[in-house]
Amino acid sequence: MSDYDFNKYCEDCGDEIDGQLGIDICDSCWNAQFEFDDDDEEIEFADPFGPSSLFAATPTDPRNQTCPQCRSKNALTKRDVAAHHVCDQCASTNAAGW
Repeated sequence: MSDYDFNKYCEDCGDEIDGQLGIDICDSCWNAQFEFDDDDEEIEFADPFGPSSLFAATPTDPRNQTCPQCRSKNALTKRDVAAHHVCDQCASTNAAGW
């Protein structure tokens, strides 16, 4: 019998995680990285009546984050990253089943 622990644990808080996203922190610690000042701005989507689920870029939350799937730079806002979004191109590809 092996003493190896096959479970994954959050690097920040030590909670057990599933590790399927390829990151070594839990959702709570991941989201805690991003601070939003929702008092100053209304949350709006980049394309409210279109297929995109990305949040609109704002002065305090610019589109300066990398897509975690294709690594395209300046594709997401911090709010998008916290919501585990991918860029529109990757989202369309995923939805099409490619």
